Amino acid sequence: RGCLRRGGELVLETLVIEGPEGSTLLPSGRYAKMRNVWFIPSPETLAGWLLRCGFRDIRIVDVSFTTTEEQRATEWM
Repeated sequence: RGCLRRGGELVLETLVIEGPEGSTLLPSGRYAKMRNVWFIPSPETLAGWLLRCGFRDIRIVDVSFTTTEEQRATEWM
């Protein structure tokens, strides 16, 4: 939050799971072959975390399912 300019906006794109507020997946080891996934919250849980960190006017703009087509290897991976 301290890195945003006054009046700035945070746009956060992340993985989420279905579930009520408080739901969080804590993968042991890699999650879907990704090394840097530590927590996967529900959208409501993520919004709560952001509120606790001092963010305000939190909006969940879109929740989309990830398809296998999006997970294919590319020359950048």
